[in-house]
Amino acid sequence: MRRELLRWIFSAYIALSCLPCGAVLNVRISDLQHQPQPPNPVRVFGRVTQVDPLTITDGKWSIRVDGVAKAEPGQFLYVTGDWDGQRLLAGSSPQVLKRVYPKYLSLGDSITYHPPLPSIGWYGAWGMKASAQEKDYVHLAMAMMRAADAGNAVEHYSSHGANQEGGKITHILGKMATYKSYRADLITLQIGENDHDLTIDQFRQYYEQALDALLDNNPRPRIFCFGVWATDPRAYQPGARVYLMEQAMKAACDAREIPFRSLKEVGSNPLCHDPGGGAVNWHPNDAGMQGYADLFWEAMGPELTGQ
Repeated sequence: MRRELLRWIFSAYIALSCLPCGAVLNVRISDLQHQPQPPNPVRVFGRVTQVDPLTITDGKWSIRVDGVAKAEPGQFLYVTGDWDGQRLLAGSSPQVLKRVYPKYLSLGDSITYHPPLPSIGWYGAWGMKASAQEKDYVHLAMAMMRAADAGNAVEHYSSHGANQEGGKITHILGKMATYKSYRADLITLQIGENDHDLTIDQFRQYYEQALDALLDNNPRPRIFCFGVWATDPRAYQPGARVYLMEQAMKAACDAREIPFRSLKEVGSNPLCHDPGGGAVNWHPNDAGMQGYADLFWEAMGPELTGQ
């Protein structure tokens, strides 16, 4: 399916390249390998496979692109610049191909969804500890997506909907067959807070296993991953467990062209969780949930709006 999508995009791109385009020459990345010095500037189209340095591919060849301030793994970019035979020097910000994700799957623990539990003072049926369903990060993200295009998140699936028991990475793996059956176009993964019984290496192994299983589907989904929520800033310092978990997550995501965002700035902000501690107050409040949604939009917004 992924190859068919790329083939369709490239066919459309070649058709467009035949149209008058001023002084800019539309060139396939593969052609640059055989014509190292075409007339500049050139315009190419490709998928981001690496961000440092920025590397894009047409599925056959890859090139380095300099001069682009920001891009995310997995994005499809139109880039205009000068090709010197080794790299493309972008003359302006690239255009991100707008994408629509009709089926959305939110995977996670109690931050993603928690049923009412009066014994600990929780009466909601959404992400703990948002004050209302529409203020948890899942529904904030869906509102952002739908505002960009009404075709986004038309169908929403979740850990709760699949009756996932518990909030650990192994619990997600235990429901993997169900999650794959949804054939989601976009998946957000929020996990790690409850995996204290695993070593870092064990968590890394299960996390990579989950990502690979989710990606091995038709259609191949777009995935976005959050880091680990912690309210003590020391948890994000080098060598601390949360720091090591996020490092493992980021490495796994980078290797699979998946956008990842650390929770360091949100989790360590005292305004993002309520005082007093306890099982409920430890969770992100409305400001914290907004922080989650903002991290999602920072990474995914450009391709949802095409900007």
